[in-house]
Amino acid sequence: MSDLKEKFHPALSITNVKSVIPIRLDNETRKYHSWAALFTVQLPILQWIYATISSDLLHAILFKDDSVEAAWKRLEILFRDNKGSRATQLEEELSSVSLANFTSIDAYCNHVKSLADRLSDVDAPVTNARLILKLTGGLPESYSGVVDYIHNQEPPPAFESCRSRLKLCEMAIKNAAAKENGGAAALVATTNGEQSHNNSNSSHGRASHNRDKNKKKNYRGGNEQNNRNRNNHSGNNGDNS
Repeated sequence: MSDLKEKFHPALSITNVKSVIPIRLDNETRKYHSWAALFTVQLPILQWIYATISSDLLHAILFKDDSVEAAWKRLEILFRDNKGSRATQLEEELSSVSLANFTSIDAYCNHVKSLADRLSDVDAPVTNARLILKLTGGLPESYSGVVDYIHNQEPPPAFESCRSRLKLCEMAIKNAAAKENGGAAALVATTNGEQSHNNSNSSHGRASHNRDKNKKKNYRGGNEQNNRNRNNHSGNNGDNS
């Protein structure tokens, strides 16, 4: 039994090698260096790093006989280098962010929070009070009630608390819009029904009027024909005399 344990290799426990070696070696891409480097990785933590980054990032940081510290440092440089320029760009984006560019409060809040996190990564952290001001600054007039409530809190509420209140306000706005649209639709349906009824009555009236005109025309035509017949009959009698 002990001999079997000694002969067992950790590689035999891997059921899906692609989860550990995401690169496929071929003649077209010729990424032998990256492919071979992955096969030399023995540390689980390094494998976890490789498994949770994109293919482009993997090729950018991958080295043969690498260490966890070295791989981590290269990734850090990619995302935290040129801190001043990155911070300026992120600040501008945070200042101009608006709910109008998102489909929901959740998506809007997630983006604002992501910008704040990225600013922290470049040593330009955003305080909670300032983050709340940026969050509420991008909201439309329809949120003015909840914005006033948030601004009047001392100290400012936590970001997640603001998100929760904004979601409730979003729901109320959507419900009000749905009721308004439903009432408008009912009014349009009623108006169309009345118009259809009026058109039907008008068509019926025109049809009835036309029938009356035809009857009168036929009646006059019959009288005229009778008069012509009588005149012809009288003329024939005079000739016979």
